[in-house]
Amino acid sequence: MGGSDSSDEESESEDEVVEAGPRVDMGSLPMVAKDDKSVSARLEQAQKKKDGRRGTLYLGRIPHGFYEEEMREYFGQFGEVTRLRLARNRKTGASKHYAYIEMSSRTVADIVADTMNNYLLKGHLLQCRVIPADEVHPQLWVGANKTFHKVPRARLEKMHHERLRTDEERVAADKGLLEKQEERRRKIRESGIDYEFEGHHLLHLSHDLADPLLATPDNIERLRERERIHEDQNYLNA
Repeated sequence: MGGSDSSDEESESEDEVVEAGPRVDMGSLPMVAKDDKSVSARLEQAQKKKDGRRGTLYLGRIPHGFYEEEMREYFGQFGEVTRLRLARNRKTGASKHYAYIEMSSRTVADIVADTMNNYLLKGHLLQCRVIPADEVHPQLWVGANKTFHKVPRARLEKMHHERLRTDEERVAADKGLLEKQEERRRKIRESGIDYEFEGHHLLHLSHDLADPLLATPDNIERLRERERIHEDQNYLNA
């Protein structure tokens, strides 16, 4: 949708390595809307018209380090950015190198497209064009204006493991673990060894913590971690 093509996207393996690097230093970028007199004059005229129509831009070939925050700041020099969505890989969170930007004025959007198309930014020639209003589908804005946080790989793997089991399966697995622990204790006692290990306290519901014996710091942290995992699951499924 919106004219994105495979030439704008780069490999996910590259994303995972390079995205961890530094973000674009916004102070090093020229302010085209102010420095270019012709652009400044066109924007001044657009401010006088105010036709009430919004304009949607497709931005492709976006360099690494130029993410939602940077794009909103940079394109804000032209006018109000009402919505913005950077396409990201649903599994890794890596940038797909293209985005959709909605300006509060269609006239301003036209100026941005004329100015920024084939603009060299950090070694990338940007693709920037206005998307016709009849091609802007509501699904295009799903996830727009969200603050992105990258989920650590270890937590992604843990979330994947959690997804493989239903609640009933988790309860059964926990029961099996407790039975194994009890069997281990029995064998230790039969061997005549005076030793007791703590084992695992398994939490299924938050009200388990109402029991003073279960409300230990370790168990509270386990419950918080489980809640964070579910929050991340909801984020990825949004």
